[in-house]
Amino acid sequence: MVPFKWLELSRRRFLIRTVLLFWGVLAGMLGAFGLCGCSPGETDLTHPGSTRDLSNQPDTLTGPWSEDRIFRPKLQTGNFVSLLLARQEGLSSDLYFRFDLAEFSDTSTVVGAELDLTLLDGTEAGVRLEAFLIEETAAEWVEGEIPHAGLSTAAEPFFIGTAPIAPNSSGDPVTVNGAVVIPNDVIHAWQVDADANHGFAVRIASSNVGFLNVAASEAIVDTSEATVSTTGLRLRVSEGQAPATLKATDDAYRVFDTRPIDEPTDRTLFVERQIPHRALIRVDLDMIGLPVGSTIHRAELTLGLVPGSIAEEDTFVVAAYRNNSDWTIDVEPDTVTVDPVPTDFTTVNFATESVSFDFGGAMQDWVDGEPNYGLTLRILSEGSDDASLRFASVEADSTAPAYRLEFVSPPSPRWEDARP
Repeated sequence: MVPFKWLELSRRRFLIRTVLLFWGVLAGMLGAFGLCGCSPGETDLTHPGSTRDLSNQPDTLTGPWSEDRIFRPKLQTGNFVSLLLARQEGLSSDLYFRFDLAEFSDTSTVVGAELDLTLLDGTEAGVRLEAFLIEETAAEWVEGEIPHAGLSTAAEPFFIGTAPIAPNSSGDPVTVNGAVVIPNDVIHAWQVDADANHGFAVRIASSNVGFLNVAASEAIVDTSEATVSTTGLRLRVSEGQAPATLKATDDAYRVFDTRPIDEPTDRTLFVERQIPHRALIRVDLDMIGLPVGSTIHRAELTLGLVPGSIAEEDTFVVAAYRNNSDWTIDVEPDTVTVDPVPTDFTTVNFATESVSFDFGGAMQDWVDGEPNYGLTLRILSEGSDDASLRFASVEADSTAPAYRLEFVSPPSPRWEDARP
Protein backbone atom coordinates (compact mmCIF):
# COMPACT_ATOMS: atom_id res chain seq x y z
CA MET A 1 0.00 0.00 0.00
CA VAL A 2 1.28 3.46 -1.01
CA PRO A 3 1.30 5.94 1.84
CA PHE A 4 -1.29 8.72 1.47
CA LYS A 5 1.22 11.56 2.01
CA TRP A 6 3.46 10.27 -0.77
CA LEU A 7 0.52 10.25 -3.24
CA GLU A 8 -0.42 13.80 -2.27
CA LEU A 9 3.17 15.06 -2.75
CA SER A 10 3.43 13.34 -6.14
CA ARG A 11 0.21 14.99 -7.35
CA ARG A 12 1.53 18.44 -6.27
CA ARG A 13 4.82 17.95 -8.09
CA PHE A 14 2.94 16.94 -11.25
CA LEU A 15 0.74 20.02 -11.09
CA ILE A 16 3.72 22.34 -10.52
CA ARG A 17 5.60 20.86 -13.50
CA THR A 18 2.50 21.19 -15.68
CA VAL A 19 1.97 24.86 -14.74
CA LEU A 20 5.64 25.78 -15.32
CA LEU A 21 5.64 24.01 -18.68
CA PHE A 22 2.45 25.85 -19.73
CA TRP A 23 3.84 29.28 -18.84
CA GLY A 24 7.19 28.50 -20.53
CA VAL A 25 5.43 27.54 -23.78
CA LEU A 26 3.18 30.63 -23.62
CA ALA A 27 6.17 32.95 -22.96
CA GLY A 28 8.05 31.46 -25.92
CA MET A 29 5.03 31.95 -28.20
CA LEU A 30 4.55 35.55 -27.11
CA GLY A 31 8.25 36.29 -27.60
CA ALA A 32 8.23 34.65 -31.02
CA PHE A 33 5.32 36.82 -32.20
CA GLY A 34 6.80 40.04 -30.69
CA LEU A 35 3.97 40.28 -28.15
CA CYS A 36 6.32 40.64 -25.23
CA GLY A 37 7.63 44.26 -25.30
CA CYS A 38 10.62 44.26 -22.98
CA SER A 39 14.29 44.92 -22.65
CA PRO A 40 16.89 42.18 -23.26
CA GLY A 41 16.68 39.49 -20.59
CA GLU A 42 13.34 40.83 -19.32
CA THR A 43 9.75 39.81 -20.12
CA ASP A 44 6.40 40.91 -18.79
CA LEU A 45 5.88 37.34 -17.60
CA THR A 46 8.98 37.29 -15.40
CA HIS A 47 8.78 41.04 -14.54
CA PRO A 48 5.04 41.78 -14.37
CA GLY A 49 5.69 45.19 -12.73
CA SER A 50 7.09 46.63 -16.00
CA THR A 51 5.24 47.76 -19.11
CA ARG A 52 8.34 49.08 -20.94
CA ASP A 53 8.16 48.77 -24.71
CA LEU A 54 11.45 49.35 -26.50
CA SER A 55 9.77 48.93 -29.88
CA ASN A 56 8.76 52.59 -29.54
CA GLN A 57 11.11 55.24 -30.91
CA PRO A 58 12.96 57.42 -28.36
CA ASP A 59 11.20 60.56 -27.23
CA THR A 60 12.64 63.94 -28.23
CA LEU A 61 12.96 67.09 -26.14
CA THR A 62 14.24 70.48 -27.23
CA GLY A 63 14.69 73.71 -25.33
CA PRO A 64 17.01 76.55 -24.36
CA TRP A 65 20.02 76.31 -22.06
CA SER A 66 19.68 77.87 -18.63
CA GLU A 67 22.84 79.88 -17.84
CA ASP A 68 26.21 80.82 -19.25
CA ARG A 69 29.16 83.15 -18.78
CA ILE A 70 32.72 83.63 -20.04
CA PHE A 71 35.87 83.55 -17.93
CA ARG A 72 39.64 83.84 -18.27
CA PRO A 73 41.60 80.96 -16.72
CA LYS A 74 43.97 82.58 -14.23
CA LEU A 75 46.50 79.76 -14.44
CA GLN A 76 48.56 79.79 -17.63
CA THR A 77 51.48 77.43 -18.06
CA GLY A 78 54.11 76.19 -20.45
CA ASN A 79 51.96 73.26 -21.53
CA PHE A 80 51.34 75.19 -24.74
CA VAL A 81 53.70 75.27 -27.71
CA SER A 82 54.12 79.04 -27.43
CA LEU A 83 54.49 81.56 -24.61
CA LEU A 84 52.86 84.97 -24.66
CA LEU A 85 54.92 87.94 -23.48
CA ALA A 86 52.81 91.10 -23.36
CA ARG A 87 52.47 94.56 -21.91
CA GLN A 88 49.39 96.47 -22.99
CA GLU A 89 46.64 98.45 -21.30
CA GLY A 90 45.32 96.23 -18.51
CA LEU A 91 47.35 93.25 -19.72
CA SER A 92 50.81 91.99 -18.82
CA SER A 93 52.59 88.67 -18.59
CA ASP A 94 55.75 87.07 -17.22
CA LEU A 95 57.79 84.33 -18.85
CA TYR A 96 59.45 81.90 -16.42
CA PHE A 97 62.51 79.79 -17.26
CA ARG A 98 64.64 77.25 -15.43
CA PHE A 99 67.61 75.23 -16.71
CA ASP A 100 69.39 72.26 -15.13
CA LEU A 101 73.11 73.03 -14.75
CA ALA A 102 74.01 69.82 -12.91
CA GLU A 103 76.29 68.63 -15.72
CA PHE A 104 78.50 71.72 -15.32
CA SER A 105 80.11 70.97 -11.97
CA ASP A 106 83.33 72.91 -12.56
CA THR A 107 82.41 76.55 -12.13
CA SER A 108 85.66 77.75 -13.67
CA THR A 109 84.76 76.42 -17.12
CA VAL A 110 81.62 78.55 -17.61
CA VAL A 111 82.48 81.90 -19.14
CA GLY A 112 79.04 83.14 -20.16
CA ALA A 113 75.38 82.34 -20.72
CA GLU A 114 72.70 83.74 -22.98
CA LEU A 115 69.05 82.98 -23.61
CA ASP A 116 67.99 82.63 -27.25
CA LEU A 117 64.33 83.26 -28.06
CA THR A 118 62.54 82.02 -31.17
CA LEU A 119 59.86 84.60 -32.04
CA LEU A 120 56.71 83.41 -33.80
CA ASP A 121 54.82 86.69 -33.86
CA GLY A 122 54.76 90.07 -32.16
CA THR A 123 54.76 93.83 -32.36
CA GLU A 124 56.53 94.94 -35.54
CA ALA A 125 58.32 97.85 -33.83
CA GLY A 126 59.73 95.46 -31.25
CA VAL A 127 60.02 95.72 -27.48
CA ARG A 128 62.87 95.81 -24.95
CA LEU A 129 63.19 93.02 -22.40
CA GLU A 130 64.08 92.88 -18.71
CA ALA A 131 64.99 89.78 -16.68
CA PHE A 132 64.57 89.20 -12.92
CA LEU A 133 65.69 86.37 -10.66
CA ILE A 134 62.90 84.43 -9.01
CA GLU A 135 63.31 84.80 -5.26
CA GLU A 136 64.34 81.81 -3.16
CA THR A 137 61.24 82.41 -1.01
CA ALA A 138 58.96 81.98 -4.03
CA ALA A 139 56.73 78.94 -4.23
CA GLU A 140 58.21 75.81 -5.77
CA TRP A 141 57.08 75.56 -9.36
CA VAL A 142 57.06 73.48 -12.50
CA GLU A 143 55.63 74.65 -15.76
CA GLY A 144 52.30 72.92 -15.19
CA GLU A 145 51.75 74.35 -11.70
CA ILE A 146 52.22 78.11 -11.50
CA PRO A 147 50.49 79.84 -8.54
CA HIS A 148 47.56 82.04 -9.50
CA ALA A 149 49.42 85.08 -8.15
CA GLY A 150 52.55 84.34 -10.18
CA LEU A 151 56.08 83.95 -8.81
CA SER A 152 57.73 86.65 -6.71
CA THR A 153 60.89 88.11 -8.24
CA ALA A 154 63.74 90.37 -7.21
CA ALA A 155 62.96 94.07 -7.17
CA GLU A 156 65.76 94.97 -9.59
CA PRO A 157 66.44 93.28 -12.95
CA PHE A 158 69.74 91.52 -13.59
CA PHE A 159 69.38 92.31 -17.32
CA ILE A 160 67.95 95.30 -19.21
CA GLY A 161 67.90 95.14 -22.99
CA THR A 162 69.28 98.15 -24.80
CA ALA A 163 67.67 97.45 -28.18
CA PRO A 164 64.15 96.30 -29.06
CA ILE A 165 63.66 92.80 -30.43
CA ALA A 166 60.98 92.11 -33.01
CA PRO A 167 59.58 89.24 -35.09
CA ASN A 168 60.49 88.69 -38.69
CA SER A 169 58.67 91.12 -40.98
CA SER A 170 58.05 88.25 -43.41
CA GLY A 171 56.05 86.38 -40.81
CA ASP A 172 58.52 83.48 -40.57
CA PRO A 173 59.92 82.46 -37.16
CA VAL A 174 63.20 84.09 -36.27
CA THR A 175 65.68 83.31 -33.47
CA VAL A 176 67.11 86.23 -31.52
CA ASN A 177 70.46 85.10 -30.15
CA GLY A 178 71.36 86.59 -26.79
CA ALA A 179 67.91 88.02 -26.17
CA VAL A 180 68.78 87.84 -22.44
CA VAL A 181 72.32 87.75 -21.02
CA ILE A 182 72.72 85.95 -17.68
CA PRO A 183 75.63 87.09 -15.45
CA ASN A 184 78.39 84.59 -14.69
CA ASP A 185 77.95 84.90 -10.93
CA VAL A 186 74.30 83.78 -11.30
CA ILE A 187 75.31 80.73 -13.33
CA HIS A 188 78.10 79.90 -10.86
CA ALA A 189 75.70 80.15 -7.90
CA TRP A 190 73.32 77.69 -9.60
CA GLN A 191 76.19 75.30 -10.28
CA VAL A 192 77.36 75.34 -6.66
CA ASP A 193 73.85 74.98 -5.17
CA ALA A 194 71.16 73.48 -7.38
CA ASP A 195 68.54 74.23 -4.71
CA ALA A 196 69.21 77.95 -5.20
CA ASN A 197 68.21 77.69 -8.85
CA HIS A 198 64.61 78.96 -8.90
CA GLY A 199 64.97 80.23 -12.44
CA PHE A 200 64.24 83.71 -13.74
CA ALA A 201 61.43 85.79 -15.22
CA VAL A 202 61.43 87.83 -18.43
CA ARG A 203 59.17 90.85 -18.92
CA ILE A 204 58.68 93.64 -21.41
CA ALA A 205 60.27 96.83 -20.09
CA SER A 206 57.77 99.08 -18.34
CA SER A 207 58.34 101.91 -20.81
CA ASN A 208 57.29 99.67 -23.75
CA VAL A 209 53.92 98.57 -25.08
CA GLY A 210 53.50 95.51 -27.26
CA PHE A 211 53.70 91.71 -27.30
CA LEU A 212 55.84 88.78 -28.44
CA ASN A 213 54.73 85.22 -29.09
CA VAL A 214 57.69 83.02 -28.17
CA ALA A 215 58.18 79.35 -29.09
CA ALA A 216 58.19 77.08 -26.04
CA SER A 217 60.71 74.28 -25.60
CA GLU A 218 57.97 71.84 -26.67
CA ALA A 219 57.63 73.58 -30.05
CA ILE A 220 58.96 72.28 -33.34
CA VAL A 221 59.53 75.29 -35.57
CA ASP A 222 59.21 74.63 -39.30
CA THR A 223 61.17 77.22 -41.24
CA SER A 224 63.45 77.58 -44.22
CA GLU A 225 65.74 79.97 -42.33
CA ALA A 226 68.99 78.14 -41.54
CA THR A 227 69.65 80.33 -38.51
CA VAL A 228 66.30 79.67 -36.86
CA SER A 229 66.24 77.21 -33.98
CA THR A 230 63.96 74.21 -34.22
CA THR A 231 64.08 73.51 -30.50
CA GLY A 232 62.34 76.61 -29.18
CA LEU A 233 63.99 78.09 -26.08
CA ARG A 234 67.67 77.50 -25.46
CA LEU A 235 70.23 78.53 -22.88
CA ARG A 236 73.73 78.66 -24.27
CA VAL A 237 76.52 78.02 -21.79
CA SER A 238 80.06 78.45 -23.16
CA GLU A 239 82.85 76.22 -21.92
CA GLY A 240 86.03 77.71 -23.33
CA GLN A 241 85.73 77.55 -27.09
CA ALA A 242 83.05 74.83 -27.22
CA PRO A 243 79.56 76.21 -26.51
CA ALA A 244 76.92 73.86 -25.17
CA THR A 245 73.18 74.23 -25.57
CA LEU A 246 70.63 73.38 -22.93
CA LYS A 247 66.92 72.96 -23.31
CA ALA A 248 64.70 74.50 -20.67
CA THR A 249 63.59 72.02 -18.03
CA ASP A 250 60.66 74.32 -17.26
CA ASP A 251 59.29 77.22 -19.30
CA ALA A 252 55.97 78.83 -18.56
CA TYR A 253 54.04 82.06 -18.60
CA ARG A 254 51.47 83.77 -16.42
CA VAL A 255 49.02 86.38 -17.73
CA PHE A 256 47.78 89.24 -15.55
CA ASP A 257 44.62 90.59 -17.17
CA THR A 258 42.74 93.39 -15.39
CA ARG A 259 40.60 94.40 -18.36
CA PRO A 260 36.82 94.28 -17.85
CA ILE A 261 35.23 91.03 -18.93
CA ASP A 262 31.80 90.64 -20.53
CA GLU A 263 28.94 90.56 -18.05
CA PRO A 264 26.97 87.30 -17.73
CA THR A 265 23.89 89.19 -18.96
CA ASP A 266 25.52 90.08 -22.29
CA ARG A 267 23.94 88.67 -25.42
CA THR A 268 27.16 87.07 -26.66
CA LEU A 269 29.86 84.70 -25.38
CA PHE A 270 33.40 85.77 -26.31
CA VAL A 271 35.90 82.92 -26.83
CA GLU A 272 39.57 83.70 -27.60
CA ARG A 273 42.73 81.70 -28.15
CA GLN A 274 45.81 83.88 -27.52
CA ILE A 275 44.55 85.47 -24.28
CA PRO A 276 42.38 82.49 -23.41
CA HIS A 277 38.70 83.26 -22.86
CA ARG A 278 36.38 80.30 -22.39
CA ALA A 279 32.59 79.98 -22.25
CA LEU A 280 30.74 78.11 -19.50
CA ILE A 281 27.25 76.82 -20.21
CA ARG A 282 24.76 74.70 -18.26
CA VAL A 283 21.21 73.40 -18.64
CA ASP A 284 18.83 73.07 -15.67
CA LEU A 285 17.88 69.39 -15.40
CA ASP A 286 15.00 70.20 -13.06
CA MET A 287 13.54 72.37 -15.79
CA ILE A 288 13.76 69.51 -18.28
CA GLY A 289 12.25 67.07 -15.80
CA LEU A 290 13.84 63.84 -17.01
CA PRO A 291 13.29 61.12 -14.38
CA VAL A 292 16.22 59.17 -12.97
CA GLY A 293 16.61 56.00 -14.99
CA SER A 294 16.01 57.59 -18.39
CA THR A 295 18.30 56.34 -21.15
CA ILE A 296 19.93 59.07 -23.24
CA HIS A 297 20.35 58.07 -26.87
CA ARG A 298 21.71 61.43 -28.03
CA ALA A 299 22.22 64.90 -26.57
CA GLU A 300 23.16 67.80 -28.82
CA LEU A 301 24.07 71.41 -28.04
CA THR A 302 23.65 73.95 -30.85
CA LEU A 303 25.05 77.48 -30.73
CA GLY A 304 24.71 80.30 -33.24
CA LEU A 305 27.78 82.34 -34.19
CA VAL A 306 27.62 86.12 -34.32
CA PRO A 307 28.12 87.09 -37.99
CA GLY A 308 31.53 88.62 -38.64
CA SER A 309 33.01 87.57 -35.28
CA ILE A 310 35.57 85.30 -37.01
CA ALA A 311 38.23 86.94 -39.16
CA GLU A 312 38.03 86.04 -42.85
CA GLU A 313 41.47 84.39 -42.86
CA ASP A 314 40.90 82.31 -39.71
CA THR A 315 40.05 78.61 -39.52
CA PHE A 316 40.35 76.87 -36.15
CA VAL A 317 38.89 74.15 -33.95
CA VAL A 318 36.42 74.75 -31.11
CA ALA A 319 35.87 71.99 -28.53
CA ALA A 320 33.36 71.27 -25.77
CA TYR A 321 34.60 69.76 -22.49
CA ARG A 322 32.67 68.35 -19.54
CA ASN A 323 33.34 70.37 -16.37
CA ASN A 324 34.51 68.70 -13.16
CA SER A 325 34.22 71.70 -10.82
CA ASP A 326 31.41 74.12 -10.06
CA TRP A 327 30.87 77.75 -11.08
CA THR A 328 28.23 80.45 -10.84
CA ILE A 329 27.21 83.27 -13.17
CA ASP A 330 27.80 85.83 -10.40
CA VAL A 331 31.59 85.49 -9.98
CA GLU A 332 34.28 84.90 -12.60
CA PRO A 333 36.14 81.75 -11.43
CA ASP A 334 39.92 81.52 -11.29
CA THR A 335 39.68 78.26 -13.17
CA VAL A 336 37.23 75.44 -13.90
CA THR A 337 38.63 71.92 -14.22
CA VAL A 338 37.53 69.89 -17.23
CA ASP A 339 37.90 66.38 -18.61
CA PRO A 340 41.25 65.87 -20.35
CA VAL A 341 39.51 64.86 -23.60
CA PRO A 342 36.75 66.93 -25.23
CA THR A 343 33.29 65.46 -25.52
CA ASP A 344 33.14 66.81 -29.09
CA PHE A 345 34.82 69.37 -31.35
CA THR A 346 34.27 71.11 -34.69
CA THR A 347 36.13 73.32 -37.16
CA VAL A 348 34.85 76.85 -37.77
CA ASN A 349 35.66 79.64 -40.19
CA PHE A 350 34.28 82.96 -41.41
CA ALA A 351 31.31 81.29 -43.15
CA THR A 352 30.21 79.18 -40.16
CA GLU A 353 26.72 80.13 -38.95
CA SER A 354 26.22 77.60 -36.14
CA VAL A 355 27.95 74.69 -34.46
CA SER A 356 26.73 71.57 -32.67
CA PHE A 357 28.35 69.42 -29.99
CA ASP A 358 27.35 65.93 -28.84
CA PHE A 359 27.36 65.65 -25.03
CA GLY A 360 25.31 62.46 -24.63
CA GLY A 361 27.73 60.77 -22.21
CA ALA A 362 27.76 63.76 -19.86
CA MET A 363 23.97 64.09 -20.05
CA GLN A 364 23.51 60.44 -19.12
CA ASP A 365 25.72 60.86 -16.05
CA TRP A 366 23.84 64.00 -14.97
CA VAL A 367 20.47 62.25 -15.33
CA ASP A 368 21.85 59.35 -13.30
CA GLY A 369 22.62 61.72 -10.43
CA GLU A 370 26.22 62.94 -10.95
CA PRO A 371 26.83 66.67 -10.30
CA ASN A 372 25.90 68.86 -13.26
CA TYR A 373 28.68 71.42 -13.74
CA GLY A 374 27.89 71.96 -17.40
CA LEU A 375 30.30 72.33 -20.30
CA THR A 376 33.28 74.52 -21.22
CA LEU A 377 33.71 75.80 -24.78
CA ARG A 378 37.23 76.78 -25.83
CA ILE A 379 39.46 77.13 -28.87
CA LEU A 380 42.13 74.47 -29.15
CA SER A 381 45.83 75.45 -29.13
CA GLU A 382 45.28 78.18 -26.57
CA GLY A 383 48.16 80.59 -26.21
CA SER A 384 49.13 80.33 -29.87
CA ASP A 385 48.21 82.71 -32.70
CA ASP A 386 45.31 85.02 -32.05
CA ALA A 387 41.82 83.82 -33.01
CA SER A 388 38.40 84.51 -31.53
CA LEU A 389 34.68 84.24 -32.09
CA ARG A 390 31.40 85.13 -30.42
CA PHE A 391 28.48 82.81 -29.76
CA ALA A 392 24.97 84.00 -29.08
CA SER A 393 24.31 83.64 -25.34
CA VAL A 394 21.17 82.49 -23.51
CA GLU A 395 20.10 86.14 -23.37
CA ALA A 396 19.90 86.25 -27.18
CA ASP A 397 16.64 85.70 -29.03
CA SER A 398 16.24 83.18 -31.83
CA THR A 399 19.93 82.22 -31.94
CA ALA A 400 20.26 81.39 -28.23
CA PRO A 401 21.96 78.07 -27.34
CA ALA A 402 19.54 75.15 -27.55
CA TYR A 403 19.60 71.46 -26.68
CA ARG A 404 18.01 68.46 -28.38
CA LEU A 405 17.63 65.21 -26.45
CA GLU A 406 16.65 61.75 -27.65
CA PHE A 407 15.81 59.50 -24.71
CA VAL A 408 13.76 56.57 -23.48
CA SER A 409 11.89 56.93 -20.21
CA PRO A 410 12.36 54.31 -17.48
CA PRO A 411 9.78 51.47 -17.20
CA SER A 412 6.39 52.41 -15.74
CA PRO A 413 5.00 49.98 -13.11
CA ARG A 414 1.97 48.11 -14.47
CA TRP A 415 -0.09 48.99 -11.39
CA GLU A 416 0.35 52.71 -12.11
CA ASP A 417 -1.16 52.22 -15.58
CA ALA A 418 -4.12 50.45 -14.01
CA ARG A 419 -5.05 53.35 -11.77
CA PRO A 420 -8.30 55.12 -12.73
